[in-house]
Amino acid sequence: PLILQRERPGGMHSSEMGTEAALLRAAADQRVPVPAVVVTDEDGAGRSAAGEVLGPAWMVVDRVEGETIARKILRDDDYRDARPLLAAQCGAALAGIHRIDPADVPGLRGGDQVAQLRATLDGVGEPHPAFELGFRWLDQHRPASVGRRTAVVHGDFRNGNLVVGPDGLRAVLDWELGH
Repeated sequence: PLILQRERPGGMHSSEMGTEAALLRAAADQRVPVPAVVVTDEDGAGRSAAGEVLGPAWMVVDRVEGETIARKILRDDDYRDARPLLAAQCGAALAGIHRIDPADVPGLRGGDQVAQLRATLDGVGEPHPAFELGFRWLDQHRPASVGRRTAVVHGDFRNGNLVVGPDGLRAVLDWELGH
């Protein structure tokens, strides 16, 4: 079984499928559990290997069996043995993600994340006072970046983007916010 993922038009942080596929491959190289990339539209033109136009950019990945609904993972007996393992497995997955060399992922977004989020919010064109207070606090409390290395961040590592089986964490999904 395979999963076809297509570029999400108009998304807030829409990424190119080639970059997302490169992230998945780099994560797999770091032993992060991810769906294997089978094939992708590397140039983002939405074409098949034979050159046929298939629509928005796409990639095909292996389907990973398991559950993503937190309520089921936390309550169902099927996941009883997995629950005590998940914290350590998620920590190991995050460590693997942070070991990825950003240079190994062409097209990966970088730079000042606060500035990028502020620009996204400004693009909405509506007032959001709570976010403005949050941005002000972040601007005033930035950690020093001297001596720190740049690390890859998943961007949406949470229940719902984790596939869990009776044996624990099986895959980390939804890499479109990776940076």
